Amino acid sequence: MASSQALNPQAMWKQTVDTVKKQIMQPSLWQALEATNVIALEGDLLVLGLPVAASLYRGHITSADIRNRIQNILSELAGRPITFRVIEGTEAADWELLKQREAIAEAAQEAQRAKVAHAEALEASWDSLADAVYEAYSRFPFKQMPHMRARFIRQVVPMISDAMDRLMVGPDADHERNHRGLARVLDRVGTLANVPGTVVALHVEEYRQRRA
Repeated sequence: MASSQALNPQAMWKQTVDTVKKQIMQPSLWQALEATNVIALEGDLLVLGLPVAASLYRGHITSADIRNRIQNILSELAGRPITFRVIEGTEAADWELLKQREAIAEAAQEAQRAKVAHAEALEASWDSLADAVYEAYSRFPFKQMPHMRARFIRQVVPMISDAMDRLMVGPDADHERNHRGLARVLDRVGTLANVPGTVVALHVEEYRQRRA
């Protein structure tokens, strides 16, 4: 069970360092531990600082085996699971600055992930339309006859136009994934109807102009 002293971050770390020294005969590790100072205990995370001049010591403390042994000692002293992190710097301001930088980096990564997910969603929408186009074609009888292919084109043109209205709007109006997706659908229709995709595109443009 943790004592009141053990719950004090500085005292807990000092006791941890003393325990490690008794258990591990490794002077370089001792030097690394002695170079650290406690910056903060945030929840179950103990933040340790190293001066810039001593930053090379970080590897002695954070290797997997040593980290596990230190965290086991910390957890036993605290009476709950405790992890630790070693940062460059010795003041609370250094830790706050690092958190701010990491928050900015995480926000940028999240924005990039959202951008990628949005692009993939656009592509999936066009793929679904391509599947719907093929399904419509599969229901047509006498597909080899030119007039039936013409009817097929006439039927799917509004479907393509509706997708353009739904997907190619606002900032997505000229999104590359939209243009590529539309081109794939036009080519798919052209292949099924045995005409160039450009011809299908002309039918779509004429339909949209009449509807405008």
